[in-house]
Amino acid sequence: MRRSTHTTITTLTWLLLVIGCLSYWVLQGRPNTYPDAPSGKFACLSYTPRSDETNSDSRRESMASRAQIDRDLLQLSKRTNCVRTYSVLNGLDYVPEAARKLGMQVLLGIWIGVNQQTNEREIAHGIEIANANRDIINAIIVGNEVLLRREQTAAQLAPMLERVRAATHLPVTYADVWDFWLKNPSLAKSADFVTIHILPYWEDEPVSVDHAMEHVETIFNKVQHTFPDKRIYVGEVGWPSVGRQRQASQPTLLDQARFTREFIALANRLNLPYNFIEAYDQPWKKGLEGTVGGYWGLYDADGREKFPLVGDVTADAQWWRGPLAGCVMALLFGAWSYRVGGTGIRWVQMALAGMAVGCLGVVQWDYLWHSNRDLLEWALMSIWTVVCAALVALSLFNLGERWPRLWNGLLVMLLISVAYINLGLVFDARYRDFPSTFLLLPTVLLLLEGTRQARVVMSAEGLLLSTWLLLSSLIIVALEYVSNGNALFWCALCVLLGGRVVFDYRRNALVAMTLAQQQ
Repeated sequence: MRRSTHTTITTLTWLLLVIGCLSYWVLQGRPNTYPDAPSGKFACLSYTPRSDETNSDSRRESMASRAQIDRDLLQLSKRTNCVRTYSVLNGLDYVPEAARKLGMQVLLGIWIGVNQQTNEREIAHGIEIANANRDIINAIIVGNEVLLRREQTAAQLAPMLERVRAATHLPVTYADVWDFWLKNPSLAKSADFVTIHILPYWEDEPVSVDHAMEHVETIFNKVQHTFPDKRIYVGEVGWPSVGRQRQASQPTLLDQARFTREFIALANRLNLPYNFIEAYDQPWKKGLEGTVGGYWGLYDADGREKFPLVGDVTADAQWWRGPLAGCVMALLFGAWSYRVGGTGIRWVQMALAGMAVGCLGVVQWDYLWHSNRDLLEWALMSIWTVVCAALVALSLFNLGERWPRLWNGLLVMLLISVAYINLGLVFDARYRDFPSTFLLLPTVLLLLEGTRQARVVMSAEGLLLSTWLLLSSLIIVALEYVSNGNALFWCALCVLLGGRVVFDYRRNALVAMTLAQQQ
């Protein structure tokens, strides 16, 4: 390729990338209009006390303080007159007392799992708490998604429900995903009403926010038709704000705001009894459900409201962070180019590259902040970030030829990381994200410069890893379907990265073979 042509392509590539980055951030700050929530209040909200802990095991066993519960319920009382709990242990038995002070009602949860001793403690204490707070407890939910987790059978759950009803004389139910009720209809005989979960995002066949209301209404009617003599209660309904896309179902703040407002309108129109999931983001759930598990709340983990129920909604009120970081990096990159005597077009390229690096860097930080679950993941993702940044720096500042072994070593590390991610996306994809922004800049630079910078023939390991990227990308697209834009973008980057490495490997191998024959 002629040098002038390569210069033009490089400049246009950086320009297009900058336009894309700036467009993304501008859209993040654009006000979006959705129908206002009719009442601005919820019938009931799932409640787990806020906590800074992110480890699932420690969070589950931690003791909720009374002061924290009082603060939480005081805030929630402005949005609802009812909260649903999931356990009566670890301090949650105080929730009914705190709710009474504010004139709120409680759906009391008794957690049922695989451990029989813990189950007995939950049931015995739940009965005690229910009898002591009969005036504010609407009903008792014995077990939550136990059938889904396959920890108990319907035959085992039935006597638990009957025992709690006989001891409290309060309405008793069991809560699970709607299709598990259809698979276990006999359990309805032991419940005063049927409590179902309808979560369009989590369906085996995910439903986009565009069709979510239609789905909720259809499922509610289907279950009501199956149990015509029982009252149907929607025990969980909601939408996440952060996480991986599932087919056409995207967990974004805008989609969460739209779903929430449209559901309140639907519930009011149909007089639908429901409990909304959930009050607060629970970062500790990321250990169980991936990134998305921590971000179903109407409020974040610090108690800040994530979006209003009336008026315009903005995806990111601090959208200016990206362009600001881009401008700073553009100045730094441009200054470096000027100092080393770069030509005018080289200065432009470096300034554009700096703008792209800054804008994408903020996106990457947001991803790290939301997705990492523990110190190990922070360490691993930080290493990957350093690898990507080092590859970008070596390529942009033409240092690959000076340190060829370092350059090729970093490239192999990048390939190993991406290959590992694709392994998870192929065999265990439900809770895994598509970290595309990390891969974007290294891939663009490899396409522009190629592995020729290092003038070292890639190893057979690099060829094998790249071949896996190409193969796994096809599998991921087949698993995720073409409606998943995030998956398509990730796979496109993998194909471009792997394809470029394979191409350069073959080219360098042919060159080496030719030189050997000439000798």
